[in-house]
Amino acid sequence: MIRWSAFEVAKQLDELEEIASQVKPIVAECQAKIKHIEGLPNVPSYITESLMYLDARLAYFLESVTERINSIRKKLPEKELRKEQDRQNLWLRLFDGDEGKANLARQTFPVKAGMSGGKTEV
Repeated sequence: MIRWSAFEVAKQLDELEEIASQVKPIVAECQAKIKHIEGLPNVPSYITESLMYLDARLAYFLESVTERINSIRKKLPEKELRKEQDRQNLWLRLFDGDEGKANLARQTFPVKAGMSGGKTEV
């Protein structure tokens, strides 16, 4: 039994990933603007080189955020995460799919060490 909630971390990572996905169109717009600037007449190479570097950094940023989130997900203890997901699903069924009530119940009545005995009970 771990002392932290793998389920909550996974849930927050999902939300973080959603926020990060909202950045993608902004980064694409920045990259389009970079290409436009690079295409302006007589822009010196020392400026275009810096713009290319900026473009590469923007692409790296998006890749690194996604990779880091996936790396963190892989570190979550699968057995504990599955237990918590099963427990959350039980709460959801009990509260007719009301996620707010299910989340409150899961946080209010956490599984204590040794309670589940292989089965998830509410």
